[in-house]
Amino acid sequence: MAAVPALLLFLVLHGAFFHDVATGGRSLSAATLTAGLTPRGPVDAPLDRSAPHLLDVEGAAWVDEPRAAFAAGELPLWNPGAGLGAPLAANLNSGAGNPLQLPLNLAPTPRAADLFYLGRLLLLALFTWAFLRELGVTSVAALVGATMVPYGGYPMAWIAHHPLSTEIFLPLMLLGFERGRRGRAGGWILLVLAATGSLLGGKLQASLLCFG
Repeated sequence: MAAVPALLLFLVLHGAFFHDVATGGRSLSAATLTAGLTPRGPVDAPLDRSAPHLLDVEGAAWVDEPRAAFAAGELPLWNPGAGLGAPLAANLNSGAGNPLQLPLNLAPTPRAADLFYLGRLLLLALFTWAFLRELGVTSVAALVGATMVPYGGYPMAWIAHHPLSTEIFLPLMLLGFERGRRGRAGGWILLVLAATGSLLGGKLQASLLCFG
């Protein structure tokens, strides 16, 4: 039950930090910013359509945002409309095998993408809070630490990109390891499940860093 106040706090922070996305009609989706093959949209377009708050706008739209494969009765294994026709199953960055991304794959809309991106931050906050509490950190300090991690520079800079699907599991892996090291029930199982979630996230390089 101790997690309920933490969850409520993070939901309030989400509403405060992302009110323009939640109710203001804005989106974290980069799809509308990549009309052509250059950061400015179509070749020789006069207006700069880049999004300064998003790193690698083209990658976010072509790789990280799914296409309507399920709606067309297809598995998200190959889609010639994705970046340079790359096979989605072979390009793990696309999240074709990520169970957390299944709702987004089923309904690939800007609103669903926003919920997916914000949901990852919420999980990162909760996992970090749980890990800090496992270490014996006080409730207030755990909340402060769990606020700094998801709303800090790195997650904000890469909020719409695939590495976060892997890296959100790092504090959960640490939590499982700490519980297992202390001989608490289910600790090693939690570590295995968190490691599996990290691998399914689709960024194997990031998983390697998490394991390190």
